[in-house]
Amino acid sequence: MKKSFLISMGIVILFFSDLAAKDLLTWQVVHWPPFQMLEGLDKGQGRFDALLELYKTNLPQYEHKTIAINWARFFNEIKKGEKICSIFIIRTKKRDTFAWFSKPASIGLPLRIMMRESSIETLGSRNPISIVTLVKDNRFRGILVNKRSYYTVMDTILEDYASLGTVKRLATPEESIIQMLLADRADYTIEYPFVANYMANKFQAEYDTKIESIPIKELQEYGQSRCACPKNDWGKKVIEDFDKMLERVKRTPEFLKIMQMYHTDPKELEEIRQQVTKIIINTE
Repeated sequence: MKKSFLISMGIVILFFSDLAAKDLLTWQVVHWPPFQMLEGLDKGQGRFDALLELYKTNLPQYEHKTIAINWARFFNEIKKGEKICSIFIIRTKKRDTFAWFSKPASIGLPLRIMMRESSIETLGSRNPISIVTLVKDNRFRGILVNKRSYYTVMDTILEDYASLGTVKRLATPEESIIQMLLADRADYTIEYPFVANYMANKFQAEYDTKIESIPIKELQEYGQSRCACPKNDWGKKVIEDFDKMLERVKRTPEFLKIMQMYHTDPKELEEIRQQVTKIIINTE
């Protein structure tokens, strides 16, 4: 009896010692349908929901938790060196000063200008437009998410022309931005078309209008998002572990399936397969 008790206690101690040995890794999550969905009927069914679960499963050396915070707070936290990471961050030179980045971990179709039909009629064209031309045109009110990067070339242009006051930055979710666009509280935003359309369909019954996309001359390449962690020893170790894990999972059918979620156009699907190979799989 005593021997059996001691063995049982030893197993319990080993179990809890193993848990204690695992470092806690907190992941940022954000409601950004259909990339990530924290509420509603499709809760947990987004692309980054699936990716995060895949990554967590393949990083068993960590104890994982999530926290719902916006972009501004996330960047403030990693600047302070907090043990938090995110899997959908765009790498920029400015962010390199306070964050470690993984290799490319996800791709997206090029961002586009999203406008109501009435605003496109005022613009007079659906052809690719320079963001400089649009920002300088005071007939149109732009609205963007505060602290979100729209890729380096766009970020630079938007910063250079910020003093014109034609574009507002708000600390509000992307879904609210689309709703404001539909409600005529702004004339355009910048978003991935399939994301904007998914969100717009949710509010279609409330607004008698549609939004369409216009290509941006300065931004034609596929987007790349990465895992980002604070620029300290802890963050560096997480990124090293993440890259090793990514090397294993990026060639699996499950990974490619996740990359194609919510795309139905055959041409888009073929482009995504090609770009996953070019940008993610072939990156050493």
